[in-house]
Amino acid sequence: IISVSPQLNSSFLNHSRELRSCQRNLPEMGIVWVVLCLFFFLIFLYLSLCLTLWKGKNYLSGCDAVMMKQDSYLCSYVNAMCFMKGSMTGEELTKVIVEGMLCHERMRERIVARQWLPMYWEKVDLKLEDHIFIHAQPTTELELMDVMSREQLEEMDLSKPLWKIRYFQHLEGGRSALYFR
Repeated sequence: IISVSPQLNSSFLNHSRELRSCQRNLPEMGIVWVVLCLFFFLIFLYLSLCLTLWKGKNYLSGCDAVMMKQDSYLCSYVNAMCFMKGSMTGEELTKVIVEGMLCHERMRERIVARQWLPMYWEKVDLKLEDHIFIHAQPTTELELMDVMSREQLEEMDLSKPLWKIRYFQHLEGGRSALYFR
């Protein structure tokens, strides 16, 4: 015959009541755990996708990325103007550009920017007519400054490599000007 003391019986009943109250809270705790596990799984998935899909990309430097994320009215582009004595033909200029500048990869790459992902450089087919503009008509310095000021206010087209050349063949005084952006 097994006898159970009243103290042991009451402690067993208290323990079973605590167990039932924990079981009632278990669904609420289960939801929290499921949400936390799902959250960490999504973070892991995002990081692993970034590491595998974006492996081997030529990412922008931190300075370049900051320049690209600035407001459009700041126009953080490098502009340069070069005045020359005499002039050259459009074909001569194009030949110099192809031989001298286009040997650098960056001149044939555009920036790819997607939300939540780092920006990177991507090679594209280069169309020189989208980048080299030749002004053959006689131009005064005031007209030149007007063209430059309008050009500096325009945003660059991110679907193309980020450079542009305007060549003013006939300036006053037998000079020419090369505007590089």
